[in-house]
Amino acid sequence: MLFLAVLVVAFLVAFALPARYGGRSIRDAARRAMAVAFVFAGVSHLAMPESFEAYFPSWVPFVEPIVYVTGVIEIVGGLALLSRRYQGYVGLALAAYLVLVFPANLYVAVAGVEEDLPGLPAASWDSWVRLPFQALFIWWVLRSTGATIPARRALRAFSPAVAAR
Repeated sequence: MLFLAVLVVAFLVAFALPARYGGRSIRDAARRAMAVAFVFAGVSHLAMPESFEAYFPSWVPFVEPIVYVTGVIEIVGGLALLSRRYQGYVGLALAAYLVLVFPANLYVAVAGVEEDLPGLPAASWDSWVRLPFQALFIWWVLRSTGATIPARRALRAFSPAVAAR
């Protein structure tokens, strides 16, 4: 839920910027806010890896390196969101990343390992509430980057029927 709080505060700040600094555009503010939230999450992975190690069942090998790699991915993805040139592709990549990490969030909810997560509330409802927010984050990153445009181009390459629409 901290990711959501960072996202909302960063959005409000980005939207409140004067127009000459890129403020007042909902889409740009949303993209910048997602960038801040991803960098925040990535730095959290690197600074407190033990908080994220509980997201993995005991049978998963190399948990600590996975946590560090996902942290780096989140930082690089967040910084890449600040570039407009490839923002649609970055949006697709980050949406795919959010889909790929969903099973870890589901595991935390189902296995009830909230007590093992340092710095997070031990309430069992918290991990369940986070699950639907993953869909919001996926929508947010796709919408704020206009990622549907590259997706349509990719579909056209494989299907003439899509190109006709």
